[in-house]
Amino acid sequence: MVSSEPIFTDKDAARAYLEAARWSDGLYCPHCGGMDKCRKLGGKSHRPGLFQCGECRKQFTVTAGTIFQRSKVPLNKWLMAVSLMASSPGTVSAFQLQQTIGVTYKTAWVMFHRIREAMHEDCGMTLDLRRKTIARLYILKSIEPEFSPPPRTARGI
Repeated sequence: MVSSEPIFTDKDAARAYLEAARWSDGLYCPHCGGMDKCRKLGGKSHRPGLFQCGECRKQFTVTAGTIFQRSKVPLNKWLMAVSLMASSPGTVSAFQLQQTIGVTYKTAWVMFHRIREAMHEDCGMTLDLRRKTIARLYILKSIEPEFSPPPRTARGI
């Protein structure tokens, strides 16, 4: 892993890399699958990389439906962690992730488990294939949570 590459040092370069990798065949909405009316939102009132679907009117980013969804860790640190875990000849521990990418142990542990889940053998990925194939196969793998919280109900009724 070369930590001086822009995707590992710059959040915007990491986002651009993910957008190019995920939407190489064209931009689509992860909510409804619409491709025709998706547009990028800009200006001061919108965060970078925000898109809106013209069909379902929902907003999304490149992280929607991936292991990066709902994470406050910058994308460049995620890419560094994925690259480290995919290219290492042995296992990488959460402590090693903490030391290498500069996050707390708790954050490294969560990242470690999300990446491991995406690289799980149930996905058809063997250890040999994991070493040969870096980010693209694992970054874009969606992880469905095994537990979903019960739906919210109105209080006092």
